[in-house]
Amino acid sequence: MGWKISLYKDRDYIGSLPLATQSLIKKQKLLTNGGQNISYVGLLFQENSVDVFLPRNSNLDVIQSDKIRLASLVLNAVELYGKSFNSPLTLEDSELENQIGGTSLSLISELLEDYQQNGIYAKRKAVNTLNTGKPNWSKTISKSVAYPSNSNYIYLDVHSSKKVTQSICEVAKIHFMIVTEICKRFSVFLFGHELLVKEHAISAPAITSLQGQINALEKELRITYSERDIWLIKSLISYLKKIKGKSDSSMMIGIKHFHTVWEFMLSKTLINTVNLNKILPIPSYKTNDGKIVPAPLKGQRLDIVLKNPDTSHYAVVDAKYYSAGSVSSAPGWPDLVKQFFYAKSLKEIVPDANVDNAFVFPASGGPLKSAHMQNRQSLQLLDNEYGVIDCFYIDPVEVMYQFVNNLRLVELSDSILSRSKSV
Repeated sequence: MGWKISLYKDRDYIGSLPLATQSLIKKQKLLTNGGQNISYVGLLFQENSVDVFLPRNSNLDVIQSDKIRLASLVLNAVELYGKSFNSPLTLEDSELENQIGGTSLSLISELLEDYQQNGIYAKRKAVNTLNTGKPNWSKTISKSVAYPSNSNYIYLDVHSSKKVTQSICEVAKIHFMIVTEICKRFSVFLFGHELLVKEHAISAPAITSLQGQINALEKELRITYSERDIWLIKSLISYLKKIKGKSDSSMMIGIKHFHTVWEFMLSKTLINTVNLNKILPIPSYKTNDGKIVPAPLKGQRLDIVLKNPDTSHYAVVDAKYYSAGSVSSAPGWPDLVKQFFYAKSLKEIVPDANVDNAFVFPASGGPLKSAHMQNRQSLQLLDNEYGVIDCFYIDPVEVMYQFVNNLRLVELSDSILSRSKSV
């Protein structure tokens, strides 16, 4: 299927989009607090087009074949991020709301995976036979003629039964119709190329109405006992209700607030990471009677910490999903003070540690090298008192690629741990 693919970026001005796309973005409330910019990374499927929203600062100057690759990369990153959690129950409500169309994506992926492994639905049915299959002796004795033979009797016609597979039932036709539709519409974006459905001698469903097809599947479900078949039929019903049965053909699969994914992807792709959150100092309160009450749930949480495996050199990394194209779009005082204090906390638990601080921004490059505190009057940098926060930039498409392919950002990791603190 020939798709018209358009590329946009998270944080683009909403007015720069086509009117139909603007309407769908606004309907889903995928806007920043000011309502002027997009807040979305993912795909928007429409009738014959797909809008791909890449992370902010991504490069959009690509050829058509790269558009398909980028769409596939974004979709796979969104899917992998969702699968990284054992269960939706482990996610906070805010994170559940952050994922758009995750249930539909899982359903589509699982139906394709099941088809590749098991093929089209096949119904097994017991049929009566003669002299083949499992003998039915009670029926044979009552209906067949017995012939004497050496003090015994033999039956020339033994009534029996055997299981046969039927792949031309209505459920198989509905299954084939859905798999064909999924492959044509979604497989190129899941795999980077269109998945071709095997040739089957299966006609279109005799039941053409959506509700009629759902009724047929629900009827089959009541007489099905195979675990796989029960799952498959329930999934087909969900597809018809949630995707094919929508009032319009549009569908969105992506992330509303990408900063959580940016942090997660970097935590999975940087090397030499260590988890020190359980040993960091925690806040405590002294009550009027002199009792000290710890409050561990209000404690510090380091996002990413790198450690040189051969030394006591650490780097506290904050994955900042900021534009950082100038000082005005860089992290402010709350972010700075947090990093300064994290370095201090780390030195409390590892006294001989050499601790660096770093911000990592999404871009191929940028103007900021490091963040400092400065005396207003003398203009002297107060690095000895506060420390330095080094600034790094990396192409968000590169991070997604490493994340999806289970690779590591070795060069960036080494740079963070090796950059000199000299101004």
